[in-house]
Amino acid sequence: MGRLAAGVVEALRVTFTREALPPPPPDPLRAAAPGLLARLFASERLPPPPERTPSATQAGGLLSLFAPEPLPPDLPPAPRRSGRWLAWIFAAEPLDP
Repeated sequence: MGRLAAGVVEALRVTFTREALPPPPPDPLRAAAPGLLARLFASERLPPPPERTPSATQAGGLLSLFAPEPLPPDLPPAPRRSGRWLAWIFAAEPLDP
């Protein structure tokens, strides 16, 4: 009986012992990354704006605001108003005989 109890105690001890893991290797990307405050308050680096060359086809500011918009040649049919029957049902009755 003593050997059985010793075996159970040994199995429990081996089962519930904590394992020590080796420390993780240092991550070079994480070491070079900015801290939390630097990420929150640092100015954002934006890409340079694309090069724009003025062309003759480009409209000016006022012309682009007030010029008529070109419409597509084939316009879809106007949507049908649903609810005409509701207007007919709830229309006011004429009071004059």
